[in-house]
Amino acid sequence: MKIVYESNTGHTKEYALMLASALNIPCVSLKEYKPDFEEIIFMSWVMAGMLKGYSKIKNKVKIICTIGVGLMPETNERIQALIKNNDVKKKFFYLPGGVNYKKLRCIKKRLLKAVGKQLEKENLEENKEIVQIIKKGGSLVKKENLKDIINYIKENDV
Repeated sequence: MKIVYESNTGHTKEYALMLASALNIPCVSLKEYKPDFEEIIFMSWVMAGMLKGYSKIKNKVKIICTIGVGLMPETNERIQALIKNNDVKKKFFYLPGGVNYKKLRCIKKRLLKAVGKQLEKENLEENKEIVQIIKKGGSLVKKENLKDIINYIKENDV
């Protein structure tokens, strides 16, 4: 088993490396990965309801579970939409990511700022931390966010 990840600004890669260390398994970026017969955990960043790189790999390998890393708050509606939009067949997890403006292109910066303004208008308590990260950049990546994934892998002996 190994972890294969697609990362844009580094948050998914950071989680992938932490998870690989916790499970004592190898980790490789999707660009470097050569499909084989080994089972994988696939991790990807989320943009506009899509798991980047997932469509390229989902029918080529045996995926144990899929993990999406995004900035938007985790809601049942958002999770179900990600599963449906990406045709995820196995267990799915969602992790909070972050914003690194140094690694974003202009169009993505504008999109994020528009999302931030919309979230600010909603004035919901759960959006405040995300709005600040969108305004200034930052990360919600923490090792403890991987707890449920690690338990799932160990409990299901995959």
